[in-house]
Amino acid sequence: MIRVIAGRFRGRKLQLAPRSRTRPSGARLRESVFAALGDRVEGATVGDLFAGTGALGIEALSRGAASALFIEIDPVVLVTLRANLRSLDLCPPEVHTRRGDARRWLRRWMTVDPPSILLIDPPYKEGEFGRLLPLVGALIESGRVQTVIIEHPAQEDVSLAEPLGGSTRVFGQGAFTMIEGKSD
Repeated sequence: MIRVIAGRFRGRKLQLAPRSRTRPSGARLRESVFAALGDRVEGATVGDLFAGTGALGIEALSRGAASALFIEIDPVVLVTLRANLRSLDLCPPEVHTRRGDARRWLRRWMTVDPPSILLIDPPYKEGEFGRLLPLVGALIESGRVQTVIIEHPAQEDVSLAEPLGGSTRVFGQGAFTMIEGKSD
């Protein structure tokens, strides 16, 4: 079980999916993610990819995001995610859940309006970070997304994100890289 850190849902508990291999973002890492995002969250639309429990998207909503779209491929995990949203009385139009592959959604957002902030927490598989970067880079370079946070193992080769202007923060075994679009 994990808790929401701050905002209107501060202290509320989120359930973990039974027999799931999901790895919820730790409290220290989530706190750092939202400290890095700062005021960008207020009124933003958020996409939570590889959503799992929904901890990242729910934290964004708790801190003032206008809406969140949760993408999760595992149907068992999706049931738990939806239960977490119901327990907080979160429903459309504030939240939407979709069962689907996060990579397909990243490609789809090249032709339809994406959320302004993407929170991506893929499984800690070797090379996953590098496989996501071209899709994220295309969205950032096109100006379609303002900010992307990607969680990854601390030992990941983050030099791949440097051409995109990524900055990385490490917390024990986990880390996140933040990539921001260019300001006008």
